[in-house]
Amino acid sequence: MAELLTSLIPLLLWGSASLLTMWALPKSYLTRILSLPVIWLLTFLSLLTANQISDVLFPGASITLGSVLVFYLPWSHKLLFLTPRPSTPAWLTRYKIWNNPRGIIMPITMSSSSTSSSSSSSKQVSQTRFLLARSTKSLTLYLIDLHLVKGLILPSALIGVSPSDFSPEMELKALLSFSLTTRQLLLRSAISLQWIWSAYFFLTFYHSLVSILFVSVLGWDAPHEWPPLFGRIGEAYTVRRFWGGAAAGFWHRLTVPTYSSYAEMLCEFLPKVLPSPFKIGLRRRRGKKTVAAGVIFLMSGLSHALSGWAMGDHGLARDVVFFLANFLVCALEVAVGKSVIGRAIKRLLPRVVRKLVGVVWVFAWFFLVSPVWMYPKIYPTLVAEMPKFEVDL
Repeated sequence: MAELLTSLIPLLLWGSASLLTMWALPKSYLTRILSLPVIWLLTFLSLLTANQISDVLFPGASITLGSVLVFYLPWSHKLLFLTPRPSTPAWLTRYKIWNNPRGIIMPITMSSSSTSSSSSSSKQVSQTRFLLARSTKSLTLYLIDLHLVKGLILPSALIGVSPSDFSPEMELKALLSFSLTTRQLLLRSAISLQWIWSAYFFLTFYHSLVSILFVSVLGWDAPHEWPPLFGRIGEAYTVRRFWGGAAAGFWHRLTVPTYSSYAEMLCEFLPKVLPSPFKIGLRRRRGKKTVAAGVIFLMSGLSHALSGWAMGDHGLARDVVFFLANFLVCALEVAVGKSVIGRAIKRLLPRVVRKLVGVVWVFAWFFLVSPVWMYPKIYPTLVAEMPKFEVDL
């Protein structure tokens, strides 16, 4: 019981911040200015207490909530100062604006959609189908994570592991010198993929549970207002498509509309203060898109670092390095795709072959760079918790 009550504290704090945000939405500019510091304070307090959520009662909820809370800081600012005020002060309208960071549908349209002329019986059938579909999906993912990932794959990869397997030399030096053993290669592969599965599982799992609450239990939303967070993994045959940098990418775009707003503002501001050569580049469409993408990746890295700091993680600077490295590779992919070589590859190779080669390339990239990101987080923890191992310092 004590664990449950402690776990509710960050949720109550964030709930208070959310209610205050919705209350302030139609208010005057001065009221919104005065409300924002209180909203941020409540959100930050929720972030600081997020690691109190019991992992036994709510597996992965602390990390998931921490990521959401860090995103809520810029999202609440955007809601109050960059989003048009609602034409009607109805609380349902405010809720739908607050709960629409992906910009799936315009708030006015959403308001009307929830009161459509469809009969209550057909609405109930739709809600029941949604409940069954999302419940089945959540249960399936949970069983895969419990029995396959945590029950088989990770234990097999971690056999004989020691802190030295995550030492600084193992990040790149041992790989580039071809001195990794078969076991260390398997471990590197597992770590390179585990963070992808972990993010996909926890975000999808809790997104499904919350969607059931708002669609099938409360009835505030329609099923189409809660589309899946992630795309199809088969579309991740370039690093750019993996990160959702295309219409049919894989990674979630929950934060992209908000980060894009600030990136666009920066692109409008920079030409006013930068020297002439940079001004010319930023006035071109491609230059703006490149800078905006870089800002989005930078904000993602900083967000992960802040969330990691609240969770007590190590290697926070690597969060920023990892996301900036991915931005550079995405930019390189775009440049190669527009080059003579890229056009020749598209012309000569069938789409299926390009996809297969692309999947290998994406895995190779994360196999190279993920340990540079993850090992500095794992290594100090193992050194502190497993002193019985001999550690190569």
